[in-house]
Formats: sequence, structure tokens, C-alpha cells
Amino acid sequence: VLPVNTVTKDNGDVERKFFKDDFSVDSSDQYETVSGSTSTHSYDTDHIVIPSGTGIQLKHGDVAPKKFSMTVKQTGVTGTMYNGTNQFQVRFAGTPTATISYRAVVRFFNSGEDNNRLGIEVRNETGEYILSRLYTFADTATYHAFLNSKWGFEITFRDDLKVNLSIPLLGINVTSTKTISLSGQVRPYITTYYLKKPLEIYEITSSPSESYADDFTTD
Repeated sequence: VLPVNTVTKDNGDVERKFFKDDFSVDSSDQYETVSGSTSTHSYDTDHIVIPSGTGIQLKHGDVAPKKFSMTVKQTGVTGTMYNGTNQFQVRFAGTPTATISYRAVVRFFNSGEDNNRLGIEVRNETGEYILSRLYTFADTATYHAFLNSKWGFEITFRDDLKVNLSIPLLGINVTSTKTISLSGQVRPYITTYYLKKPLEIYEITSSPSESYADDFTTD
């Protein structure tokens, strides 16, 4: 099906935009390559492919989403990875660019030199850590198998300004103790760095900053 791009209005006539893409059809034109990218995205059967050094931004959806989730995979990952490599980020503020940044971001990367650990971070617009986790796999083979399989995450910007991050396949569901406040927000954009294999995205969902309800007491 085509990407769901729903625009609703609350009783204050404010637009709330919901976006979901399962890539069951070629929807590559729903994304814009950001400046500084060394390549561009492409469509392949049931997913979009993002090469290393490339960034894409959603053309639709809310500027300040309440929730953002993705399902990803990297086919053929093997061999040695160094600290900070095999990294992808989702950013929520600032001028979209493929240049590496540590602000207003959730990022996933290979941590350390043992090739068995996934690094996970959320940072605010000044680069301060809001949430940080390391997940250590039993061994390199298990780590590679995880990266070669579909896995998903969801980040939620809560009403109390804390952030919740969940990765169901790893049993991770954690809420920050610190709060985050972002300014200059833009529609989310995804960037990649030093990838071992291209990032394959199988689903993206961006939910509105406010839910929509109508009791039909007005027209």
C-alpha cells in the first residue's frame, strides 16, 4: 500500500500529521536526500536501502513527532567493526545534513573493539546524554546474526519531557531520568556512517505530537 500520510485538525484548527510507510510499494519519492550525502537511497522489493554516508529526510509527517519507530536490517554483515562504526542516527532538529552530529539524536553504533556490543544513545540539542545503553551479545556470531535480521526500535517523547526508548527484540524498554527539550525541530531525518553493509529500512512510523479526538459537538 502507499504510505499513510494523514493530516487531521483539532478543534483549534491545528494540523497533526501521521506518517507510516511499510515499503510494500516503491515510496522512495517520499524521502529527500539531505545535503552532504555521498550517495542516495533506493528501493528494493519491500524496503528502502540507505548506503553509508547518506542521509534522508521524511517529506511528510509531523515536525515534532510524539513517537518515531523504524524496523531495520543489514544483510551480509560480517568481519571486524571498530568503535563507533556501523552507525546510523535519527535526528529531530537542526538543518538536515549528512555530516556526523551528536545533537538532537538517537543513534546506534558498534561499541568497542570486541565486535559483540551495540551502543545506543539519545542526546539533546546541545549534545548532552539523555539516555545511554550498551547491549552485549553472547559472541560476535550472535551480534552479526542480530544485525542480519529485522529489528525495530521506538522512541517516545513523553509529556513530562523524558524520553522512552524500546527495542523489543533485545528486551530493552527504558525511560530517561533526564528531560529533553528541543527547539528548531524538523521532520525526522536518518543518517548513516561507516556502515559495514547498507542500512535496509522495512518500516517507518512517525506519530503526531498530539493525538486527535472529535466528540462531534461542533461541525
